[in-house]
Amino acid sequence: MIFYSPLTVRTNLTEVSKDNKQLNGQIKVNEKIIEKDKLKDENMDDEEDDENKQEFERENKKQSINLVFLGPSGSGKSTTCGHILDLKKMVDQRLMEKNRRESIAKGGEDWKYSFVLDELEQERQFGSTWECGHASFYTQTKLWNIIDAPGLRHFINHTIAGISQAEVAILIVSAKRGEFETSFQRDGQTREQVIIARTMGIQTLIVAVNKMDDVGWNQERFNEVKSKMEPFLRSI
Repeated sequence: MIFYSPLTVRTNLTEVSKDNKQLNGQIKVNEKIIEKDKLKDENMDDEEDDENKQEFERENKKQSINLVFLGPSGSGKSTTCGHILDLKKMVDQRLMEKNRRESIAKGGEDWKYSFVLDELEQERQFGSTWECGHASFYTQTKLWNIIDAPGLRHFINHTIAGISQAEVAILIVSAKRGEFETSFQRDGQTREQVIIARTMGIQTLIVAVNKMDDVGWNQERFNEVKSKMEPFLRSI
């Protein structure tokens, strides 16, 4: 919004003649300039207001969907969320570079994507989400609201709060040997979080198998994870 200020007069009164007639004439000219500028600025304000209104109406027509990202700590939820936001150009590249430098200084690894939503000092220090992170991105017809939920059992109350806000859940599971098995055992966080999500009314749940690069993109490993997840999901 541009506001008109009467102080921004485009004239230099020190150069006005001391003759009263000339002074009065100059003042009238100045008044016309001020009025002309005022009308111009008002028109600019109206145009900007119209553009803002149109943009607001366009965005409000989009369907809003809340996505909660679930999964055990270390599965890659925050990294996935941050990567999505970066691909959708929702993160300033200067911030990404700052995150990269800071993460390497803290842990020797590039956690620039996870640092987009893991903003607490404790989260960055220990490499795990403690509180729900929130962010949004747009597609042509939808507004997607991301909720990055904690994966540690100690912060399950925050996870439940995140699930309560969502219509869709994306479950991140690790293909890395040992990590999937640990999280999928009877008291593991993968099982517990899925059961909670179902109990709280989540009908749409997408399973994303992460860390496939750690197993050399092995199709057999993917099928193994899938063969264990599908019967479990159908049973609840």
